[in-house]
Amino acid sequence: MTADVAPPEIPSTASPPDAEPWWTWAACISLMALLNFMVLLPSTLAFQSFVLSDQGWAIGTDALWTSGLVPTVDFAYFYGLLTLVVDRGWFALCGRTPGAQTVLIGLCNVLIVAGVVRFGWACRFGRVARVLMILAAPMAVMAVAFPSPTHAFEAVLLVNALAFQARGRPPVALALVALTVFVKPALAAVYGVILVGVILFGPNSVEKRWTSRLYDLLPAALVAALIAAMLASIFGPGPLMKTLLPTQAAKLYAAENYGFFWGVGRRFWLPHPWNPWYYLISPLGFWLLATAVMLVGAVRIAVRGRGPAAATIVTCGVLHVAFVCFFFGNQLSWIYYPYMLVFGVCGAIDQTGTPVQTRPYRSTPLGKIITAGLLILAPLSQLGLVLFSILMWNLAERPEATGGLFATPVDIAAFREVREIGKQHRVFLFVRSGAARELFAETDSPRAWYLLRPIALPNEVAGVREQVREANFLLVPKELAAGLTAWPEFADELACFSQVKEYASFYLWQRIRPPREAPAGRP
Repeated sequence: MTADVAPPEIPSTASPPDAEPWWTWAACISLMALLNFMVLLPSTLAFQSFVLSDQGWAIGTDALWTSGLVPTVDFAYFYGLLTLVVDRGWFALCGRTPGAQTVLIGLCNVLIVAGVVRFGWACRFGRVARVLMILAAPMAVMAVAFPSPTHAFEAVLLVNALAFQARGRPPVALALVALTVFVKPALAAVYGVILVGVILFGPNSVEKRWTSRLYDLLPAALVAALIAAMLASIFGPGPLMKTLLPTQAAKLYAAENYGFFWGVGRRFWLPHPWNPWYYLISPLGFWLLATAVMLVGAVRIAVRGRGPAAATIVTCGVLHVAFVCFFFGNQLSWIYYPYMLVFGVCGAIDQTGTPVQTRPYRSTPLGKIITAGLLILAPLSQLGLVLFSILMWNLAERPEATGGLFATPVDIAAFREVREIGKQHRVFLFVRSGAARELFAETDSPRAWYLLRPIALPNEVAGVREQVREANFLLVPKELAAGLTAWPEFADELACFSQVKEYASFYLWQRIRPPREAPAGRP
């Protein structure tokens, strides 16, 4: 492979990248990420998240796979299959527990921090951009508790791919992106196309022959071929192809009315009821201002910038636009790629890779106001989450009743009672996802990755219906009651239950009549 030669230095107002300030900056980034991880620990190890929601699906899906069920064949699944293999190896080594998963998330945080530091070093950010990155480090590393290991793996790979691209090593970046396609393929596919364009058609300080440029694609091609062969041998070529194509995700997005501008995602930037404080102490204010600054700055850098760092800032802008326009789901989707926004806005205010005279943000009154706004909003954007986490640290407990997971006293008392009922009767947690059946022997829960009606498989729905038929009690989370209980596929079985108790977070339903006899041909 032809060695990449660094482009000529462009004059910069940034501080010289001497060792001491940069090591100090890296230490500050690491400290902020560590404090953020500790603050978010009650959310990372939350009872409701593992038992009722996304964070439990890695444990639940691993149990489904090891029991002989095949993703996309026996249960709906549209993330990458490589995630399941990594989860299986980790759980085999450390145990299939929430604690083991949290340690895995912690290790991912370490690798993300390494990528963030390497990115800042490669871009040679000036002092203001470095300070902004320190203040926004929690958002760049782990804005909230990762919904699943899949999202953590994706962040590790994409953050480090951006760092390699900024250092002028797009072949290595493309190899990491090729891995990401088998973890969570959506945005990784877009990034992969960009990197292929950079390698084949991008400027280089030393003119490369076409054979050398094509040779630079070989590492990524080998990685993709090897991973695809491994996954096909484990799961079969059918499931592999289904998880690489976005058909199921597209069906879900359409059915759930997802989208940033016109779908339910608009609740992120236009909350109801409207409250001006939401724009200050939630991530929204920083997110909106940073998006505007990054897009304007990325255009200027695209026109006047030179070198791999400038190209990477532009890449962050393109990926952010692609995410907002095509991959933004509900109001919580902002949590998936905030590191690209932080990277892009830091490069924009620094005008990375451009001549000195085109750096406007610290030399004009408007630029100073914008920069000050970003520096103020970056810490304020995390205030609401920090206050909530401090409250959880003070209120939540980790008793045996919840398997050592953080829970409020009212949820602890409720679930302790439910587990006592489960010792005598069949209790079914009617949830979309989670790991209740793996964590608590007294309960059962859907044998599904994530129970979503637009993509649910017929055999998957039949299995859940049979679980309801066999149950004596149903525990239904309040926030999901209107959704799951409205499925017509479950109407006959649910008609045999009546609510007998209301807890703070759940409804308890008890069987009032035997299950109806199933029609011929239906389980």
